[in-house]
Amino acid sequence: MRRMAGAADPGPRGTDLRSTWVGASRRAEQLAPDERYVDSLAASCSKRPTGSLERRRVIHVNVTEHPTAEWAAQQIVEAVGPDVGLARLIRDRDKIFGAAFDRRADNLGLTQLRTAPRFPWQNGFAERWVGTARREIVDQVIVFGEHHLRRILRAYVAYYNADRPHMSLRGDAPMRRDVEPPSMGRVVAMPKLGGLHHRYTRIAA
Repeated sequence: MRRMAGAADPGPRGTDLRSTWVGASRRAEQLAPDERYVDSLAASCSKRPTGSLERRRVIHVNVTEHPTAEWAAQQIVEAVGPDVGLARLIRDRDKIFGAAFDRRADNLGLTQLRTAPRFPWQNGFAERWVGTARREIVDQVIVFGEHHLRRILRAYVAYYNADRPHMSLRGDAPMRRDVEPPSMGRVVAMPKLGGLHHRYTRIAA
């Protein structure tokens, strides 16, 4: 995968970008979209994850061979919708986030926080998820094209949200899992994604 590059202003001189951004990014429920390319056997496809920072949950992912500003704008509508009470959206300054995207975000009542150039840690959740998805799924399969990649990523998102443990959540998944005491039975591994990953749970003997 490779990062799509964009240009932007570096921010005011003398400002501690790290402390300023971290302070701003923790204020409320937020979204963190990002754009990545995946080289496949059939085409170069763009994949866009959008996640909620509250519990590291990925709420939308989509794939296209022809990413445009209009397509990106439609993704934020599909991810958020008119009835979800989200306050802020963190994004980089990629040129794909154009006027159409800004209009959609404004209509949804989202305040956009733009990261500084060459400061990927300011959108750390999206950056980290892209790396995780690459290592855990994309690098493990042969992708045959746009539709195949979309199906793989959506299956991975379901596993990531419901089954995959996260250290930052003390071993829980983004969609909360009940604690299973030893009295519930023995631990078994339930295959996910064709056996590439597993969900560990207890079942009665």
